[in-house]
Amino acid sequence: MKISTAVREYAVMQICRDHRLDAAGAELPLYDLAEAWPQTGLREEDLEFALSEMIGAGFFKGLPLNPESPLVVSEIGAEMLERSPLGLFGMDEYLRINVALKKLRGRSHSRPLSGFSRDQGQERRAAGGSRF
Repeated sequence: MKISTAVREYAVMQICRDHRLDAAGAELPLYDLAEAWPQTGLREEDLEFALSEMIGAGFFKGLPLNPESPLVVSEIGAEMLERSPLGLFGMDEYLRINVALKKLRGRSHSRPLSGFSRDQGQERRAAGGSRF
């Protein structure tokens, strides 16, 4: 199934909403995004595309330096999160997004994403690494 940019954007914005990110400057740790991503039904590659697209569109400020870095919602991102999905995508696209995600969620994607283990981050912190 070909996954559109709109499907990936919607999935990221839904995760942001689930984490109650509603203001510019709000932070979403990459680990939290990676943990939530398999429930979307989308592939790991789709997360990579989504991050690139969302950063390129100005939804997030700057590039995260590593998996322990947070994503920071920009003014543009906050404005997008304030709008309803129908207002952002329109009825036809919104319905296509929901049908696609429903089909994708039917597939089994419950394993964690590679490179985003929270346990690895906790081990790094215990060893004196980053606070994230």
